Amino acid sequence: MAGSSPEVRESQELQGRIDRALELAVQYGGIGGDHHKAWVIDQMVRELTGCPTVQRESPFPWADGKKHIVATLGEAVEYHEFVRKAREGEDGPETYDWDTGIAP
Repeated sequence: MAGSSPEVRESQELQGRIDRALELAVQYGGIGGDHHKAWVIDQMVRELTGCPTVQRESPFPWADGKKHIVATLGEAVEYHEFVRKAREGEDGPETYDWDTGIAP
């Protein structure tokens, strides 16, 4: 919004991140399979930590037999810091795993 204060813009950006993360939960959270649920959690964390949207080629061909360019979430410093902290535990920096899952 033009002319908005930095605090208002920051608040709007944060609300957008929250809204997009919740949309992911609603859209994909009900899909079965632990690997898909791990993907949803990872994507929600990427949204909440401000990861940018990037374009990449799909890893597998679609039904039409072709690979397509798809939008996906990249990585941000905040994402890496969150994952680092999530993996830390009583046995050191790699006590726990972080599974990025598989997109449904």
